[in-house]
Amino acid sequence: MKRHSSLIPISREHHKVLLCAQLLKADVPSYEGMPADPAGKIDYFLSFYSEVLEAHMDKEEKLLFPFVSEKASALQRLIRELTTDHEEIRRLSKNLDSASEMIAEHLDELGRLLEKHVRREERQLFQRIQELLSEGQLLELSKLLTT
Repeated sequence: MKRHSSLIPISREHHKVLLCAQLLKADVPSYEGMPADPAGKIDYFLSFYSEVLEAHMDKEEKLLFPFVSEKASALQRLIRELTTDHEEIRRLSKNLDSASEMIAEHLDELGRLLEKHVRREERQLFQRIQELLSEGQLLELSKLLTT
């Protein structure tokens, strides 16, 4: 999908999130050079979470979502659902325990949620933002997201 330039930086971050999601899912082949065991996956994810994902979700919640909610009220319900996803991602992230008997299932659940969430943002939210916001509003959004 073609993205407006105001959304490209977040879309690029989404690509990184999707790669991490694939790593966590149970039915996906291992990537060369990436951890394959649960403890390695947890370490990788927690590092990714603190270095990329946490700031990404904060940017969406503090900048993107409020701006879009104000300019396109039709998206408020979707934004609330996406914010709920963020809360669930945070909850699952805090409960990673490599000693748990259910760790593979827990990692799989987190990976699937990350993938589903990013796909919704890209396919639904971003598409609708591009349809509903004017060029001027999209440029205003771009300035907001790059400051």
